[in-house]
Amino acid sequence: MAAMAARILVVDDHIELATLLGTALEGRGHVIELAHSGEEALQAVRVQRPDAAVVDLLLPDMLGTDVIDALVASEPPIPVIAISGVFRGPSGSHAAVEEHGAHLFLEKPFSTKALLDGIADLVGATAEVPVEIAEEDAAEEALIELELSEAIEIDEEELQPTNPPSPPVAYEAPLTYEAPLPEPGPAPERRSAGKLARMGFVEDLAGEADPGPAPDRSARARLPRPPPEPATPTRPAARSGDLALTRVPRLIAAQTLARTTGSLVLRRGKATKAIYFQNGEPVYAASNLARDRLLSFAVRRGKLAREDAEAAMEIARETQKKTGQILLEMDVLDRDELTALVKDQLRSLLWSTFDWREGSYQQRPEKGTRSNVGMGLPLGRLVLQGIAETLSLEALQDWLPETTVLGPGTAPTVPLEELDLDSGTAHLLVAADGTKTVRDLLALAAPLPEREVLAFLAGLEALGILVTRDQMLTSLSRVGFLI
Repeated sequence: MAAMAARILVVDDHIELATLLGTALEGRGHVIELAHSGEEALQAVRVQRPDAAVVDLLLPDMLGTDVIDALVASEPPIPVIAISGVFRGPSGSHAAVEEHGAHLFLEKPFSTKALLDGIADLVGATAEVPVEIAEEDAAEEALIELELSEAIEIDEEELQPTNPPSPPVAYEAPLTYEAPLPEPGPAPERRSAGKLARMGFVEDLAGEADPGPAPDRSARARLPRPPPEPATPTRPAARSGDLALTRVPRLIAAQTLARTTGSLVLRRGKATKAIYFQNGEPVYAASNLARDRLLSFAVRRGKLAREDAEAAMEIARETQKKTGQILLEMDVLDRDELTALVKDQLRSLLWSTFDWREGSYQQRPEKGTRSNVGMGLPLGRLVLQGIAETLSLEALQDWLPETTVLGPGTAPTVPLEELDLDSGTAHLLVAADGTKTVRDLLALAAPLPEREVLAFLAGLEALGILVTRDQMLTSLSRVGFLI
């Protein structure tokens, strides 16, 4: 017999990741509370006691272990799963589980399934809850599927801000084309040296740091125990958000941290685009814009003659075959050329969303796609190259104002080796040690163009390798990378 729905508190300052984990837990019927700081988490518990919690070990205002200690010390104890991108390996697990009483420790990136299984151990297994669509929402959901399956002729430059977030979509778009072809053309806090060393960072200190006296855990105030309130199950829905409050590359990085299999649906005005993931890797994308379809893209790239594209389009209309199959049968492309073209198309489609700052997004775990084509690049290079190719200087300056202080992040999405850095970019990364503003880094990178430098720094920020800091560190406590 399946367990009753539970109230789960998710605590992580990585907003996109916390939202994604909340979506996955709601898909199992649980009621979710999100908190992005330690104080938010403790206040949430005072208001309504959760049945279990997921807590990141390094929060902006306190250590996650302090939150865990308070939860475990409550009566009765609130079971906790600890997650971290800083504390790693056996030492991280020992600190979270043996020293602070967490039920389980998961090292980022981790499988969302591992988290769901861990929560099931704590509160009981629940059946996966299908998303029920109210009758008034059904027409809107059908419209989204139609938008992704039928190309429409609209100019992205003329798109208006989006409507409020709409219902989720689970759709595998065929590589077909149903619109006129274009003319060919050119392609368009608080941290210690021990914690940071575990993730490849090192502190540059004048002398060995004094860790100070051990905290007096006996003096920590216990959380008051509110009257128990049963969780009220609600219809699970895809988490929606405003693109003005985040950036698409950050949303993609969150999918990788959670090793998600699912889809990310983006809407801006009349445009709808979906990115599909398999175990955190982007493997496919779909769009309702005619210019994003394979035949149109191939003509613009100069890979397909216009007359061949028109012939393929006519065959597709008559036979309903997929475009790729038709091109192979026409012998205008061989299989290797087609594979390379499709990967190029998917990358272009993905990158075309990187500058979207208006509209909405929906994260839908466990609703993947059967087309695991892949993007042809590892995630780190995919993000860095996409930002470099699509964002204007003005957009990058808006992302990273000159006064922004950058330092190493605590939960990088990808290892540094994946980025294939040259000596210049490696030097710039080392210089981002928490003691310099973007203006300082631009001066150090001269004579490299400002746009090139900002694109690199923005890519590192999107991947969690760099983070913005509220205040500058002193030269005696700067943090750097081991490269």
